Amino acid sequence: MRGKPLAGKNVVVTRPAHQAQAFARLIKDAGGRAILFPAIEIRDVKDPWSVTRLVDRLDQYDLAIFVSPNAVERAMLLADGPHIAVEDLRLGDTGTFSSPRDAASIIKIPPTGIPLEDIERLAVVEALKMSNWVQKDAAELLAISPRVMNYKIKTLGIDFPRGRRAALQLHEPSAAVV
Repeated sequence: MRGKPLAGKNVVVTRPAHQAQAFARLIKDAGGRAILFPAIEIRDVKDPWSVTRLVDRLDQYDLAIFVSPNAVERAMLLADGPHIAVEDLRLGDTGTFSSPRDAASIIKIPPTGIPLEDIERLAVVEALKMSNWVQKDAAELLAISPRVMNYKIKTLGIDFPRGRRAALQLHEPSAAVV
């Protein structure tokens, strides 16, 4: 069977949903039928302080091994260039906070709860507003690399005005011209 080696075959694809489509296309091209059944969901870590503490010690080792393409993707998002350096892997400075409990006092969570993605979106938008929508400056405010800021803007679906004039219009009340 040279043309379609998977003809008439069903193949269960257990890759995470965001990574399954390319593999499913290959299966279809080989004549098979892809059944998407994500067995794992890739998420950001819940406790960035634990990862930050680990990353802070990376220079004590000769080698860091990433065990999945997802880990490499996350690390490359944090890197400023084509190579990953220890300083690229910082997830954010804890500033003067000594623990996550101290930092929590600046975030007010309603009793009904709020999705973490919404809090992250609010933080990114606020940093963008404070920096007059300059991504590099907003990234510095959040202690992330410009590459991560760009990634966050895309994944959180943040639309922002292009140009200084449009940004200023967001902050100023509109006036009727007579």
